[in-house]
Amino acid sequence: MKKYSILFCLLAFAYAKDVDPKLIQLQIEIAALKSLKQEKLELLESKEAQRWQNRYKQNAEIKLLEEKSKSFEEKYNRFANDLYRKQEEKIQNQDRTEELELKWIQLAKKQTALGLSIKQSSEKISEKISYDFPIGINDRTLLLNQVNSQIAENKIEMALERFFEERYYRYNLSQTQEVLTKTNIWNDVEKTVWQVRLGTIFLGDLDKENSQTQSLLRTGALQGKTFVWRSDLTDEFHTGLKDLVQSSVQNKSPAYVPIDVLQNRGIGLGYTKQNKLSTSKKISAWFAKGGLVMYPLLACALLALLLALERYWVYLRRSKKLAETRSQILPLLEEGKYREALAYCETQSTGLSKALAALISHRNGKRELAEKSIKESLIVEIPSLEKRLSLISALGASAPLLGLLGTVSGMITLFKVITDVGTNDARILAGGISEALVTTQTGLIIAIPILLIHGFLSEKLDAITADLQSTTIDGLNTVWPEGDDS
Repeated sequence: MKKYSILFCLLAFAYAKDVDPKLIQLQIEIAALKSLKQEKLELLESKEAQRWQNRYKQNAEIKLLEEKSKSFEEKYNRFANDLYRKQEEKIQNQDRTEELELKWIQLAKKQTALGLSIKQSSEKISEKISYDFPIGINDRTLLLNQVNSQIAENKIEMALERFFEERYYRYNLSQTQEVLTKTNIWNDVEKTVWQVRLGTIFLGDLDKENSQTQSLLRTGALQGKTFVWRSDLTDEFHTGLKDLVQSSVQNKSPAYVPIDVLQNRGIGLGYTKQNKLSTSKKISAWFAKGGLVMYPLLACALLALLLALERYWVYLRRSKKLAETRSQILPLLEEGKYREALAYCETQSTGLSKALAALISHRNGKRELAEKSIKESLIVEIPSLEKRLSLISALGASAPLLGLLGTVSGMITLFKVITDVGTNDARILAGGISEALVTTQTGLIIAIPILLIHGFLSEKLDAITADLQSTTIDGLNTVWPEGDDS
């Protein structure tokens, strides 16, 4: 717009001064160029200003970006440090977790081992509780059952508590005394009695009506009950027990306890009246002492006896048959009556008759063939005579071994008893050993006669075998005289 205004002014001036139009045209072009230059300069200045403005703006943005970058870098470093710290904490936590898991596993193993130990102790007590002093057994059994059930549920602390409760209950029984009036079974009759209990070593009753007494005594045998009520007491023991109960009821002190405190005596040693046993009862008691091994020993003896009787009967019959056949055949052979001899042999079923029949059948042949046929007949006959002798010998050898087995079993039982009650009384040890040796004694008692009988039967067999051989040789010599093979 400014350019056109200048041109308009120049044209107006030219017309007014009457100037040369070319000059005016030139001036106009110059003015136009100046105007263009001015415009270009202004545009250039504008662009330069814009460029600087853009540069300032760019610098501001770069500075802003640098600040943001620095801020982001600081945040990144902070986050990186936090991440590294978190990783370190994670590693530490993992290590701590693994350590705690290891400790937990070890604790669980220890807890399991503790539970197993409690269970084994509980089972051991349960096995022996029926042989313990028979007071409070039901309550103790209930506590032990609770121990096992709580261990099965992995409640080890409660199981341990119940276990110690049962142990304390048993300990408390041994530390207390009682004097009671109660109803008790006496020889299958219900009676009202005074009962005195001293810990776990003594329990006695006194009948109020007739002053009879009974006491709970420990047995001394390897087998059977551990405690038993006995009323067949000696006069001395009865008097002492009666005085003890009466003194306890009347609160008199001190009171004499008529019993071995260590409880090592058996029920028939010093406290009870001894009754003489019959022979059959003695044998039954002796048999019972040997235990289960006595039954196979008895079977061994009976079987050996039956086999020996059977063999003896067979050998007796064979000896008679052999003598009869010898007396009948040899004279016929000497007289040359072979047909009669052969007919007689065919009527008999013994090994000798078969051998002589084979001899007569080969009388027209050579002697070697006859001897061969005789040997074949005897090979069949002799094993039938030796039959069952080996079994008798085996029974004789087995009897001591069975007795030794019973002794070993009895000694094992004895050592268990010694473990429970100790060795305070040598009579328990001696009595247990004597009971354990019953089976060895029985085995030897059975084995020795069996071996003697086996020797006797072997002698009988040898005699029969010798008679068979001598009779067949006599027959051969009769049919084939020495030096004559025809």
